Amino acid sequence: MPVLEKTPIVPKKPGAVVIDADKCKGCELCVYYCPQDTLAMSKTVNKRGNPVAIVVRDNCTACMECARVCPDICIAVYR
Repeated sequence: MPVLEKTPIVPKKPGAVVIDADKCKGCELCVYYCPQDTLAMSKTVNKRGNPVAIVVRDNCTACMECARVCPDICIAVYR
């Protein structure tokens, strides 16, 4: 599998979700708990060999459920 590069800096607009790919362990909790289906798991892996969560839709309502359930605190949601 190809190794995922550093996540690009995303403008911090309301509803922007930023995921630290290096910290993500691929548990999929954020994908499961996102009520808007904004997140999905990537087909690429990070440096530790884990698939990471990525933003696949631009419909985030900034509810922060993904950030609350992340055990590694690698998700930031901007309001």
